Amino acid sequence: MILKALPILLISALIMACTQHNTPAAPRGNDRPSFIYNPSINGKIGGVGIARPHIHGPNAQRNLAISRAIDEIARQKGTKVESWQAVQTTGTRDSASTHMDSVSIQTTSGETIHAVIRQMWHDPSSSELYVWMLTQ
Repeated sequence: MILKALPILLISALIMACTQHNTPAAPRGNDRPSFIYNPSINGKIGGVGIARPHIHGPNAQRNLAISRAIDEIARQKGTKVESWQAVQTTGTRDSASTHMDSVSIQTTSGETIHAVIRQMWHDPSSSELYVWMLTQ
């Protein structure tokens, strides 16, 4: 009996290990990280981008959260920020396809915004992804 259950246990452990994310210093459970409330530290401008689960999957959710964090930093630096989204649905009565574009354009007086991701946090209750970025 134990020998029959062993392969199932090993496969389950492997799946769990592969699906965990390596986020540095991520809080446990529903504890919200402090960067959500205080994104700027040590004189560096910080921004937090938040994105709900995306129709195009986790990578699109992450990219949207990053874009929103950069938008927040740009606003704090007095940068003109223009964002737009276009949703196009095509198809017939039996099938449909949706395509969404999200564009963020940051313009300023010859200044480029340099920011790095400091931490990401996935809210287990809402599935929202929080990305914290700081200027360099």
